Amino acid sequence: MKDAVGLMGLDWAEKLQQLKIALHHGLISIVQQLMQDMPDLAVGHFGLLCAVYDVQSVWAMLTKDPTLAVTQAGPSLPLVHLAKSRMFRVWPDKAPDGIAIADMLVANGADVNAGSIENGEPLSLLYWALGHAGNMELAAWFLENSAIPNDGQSLYHATELGHVDGVKLLLDHGAQPNGTNALARAMD
Repeated sequence: MKDAVGLMGLDWAEKLQQLKIALHHGLISIVQQLMQDMPDLAVGHFGLLCAVYDVQSVWAMLTKDPTLAVTQAGPSLPLVHLAKSRMFRVWPDKAPDGIAIADMLVANGADVNAGSIENGEPLSLLYWALGHAGNMELAAWFLENSAIPNDGQSLYHATELGHVDGVKLLLDHGAQPNGTNALARAMD
């Protein structure tokens, strides 16, 4: 109720800003409410469309301008917006759309080893998919498409958050715990 009341009376620009903030912080109930109230809120905003798994709009925009796949959308690259998204939990039927978007972005030049810089730290797509969103399916897709598992963050955060499946996934794809603090964090 608090979230719904907090969104009342906002104009379109304010709701768009709330959508950006909610997607960034994984506030899925707010994203869900905004998208239910205004299904076209993300239209024209490529990174947001990736994050809400709007596969048709992403395809349409990429068809017109393939460089969108490698152009920063707001603070991040489109694959980062996709990897950060937790909306697969709300819309499990759209999870395959997330993979389809990843396919389209990579087909148009996006790099599965690109990521973002947060507070001076480089964070990979694997970190965002595993350590932030808990999206094992997308993380597996990244690894199957040449993402480097030894990125200095993913293994540690997979152990930190208790993602046993994520740890196994990383180790199966060649992650090396030597020289990291992942084992100590797992025991902690």
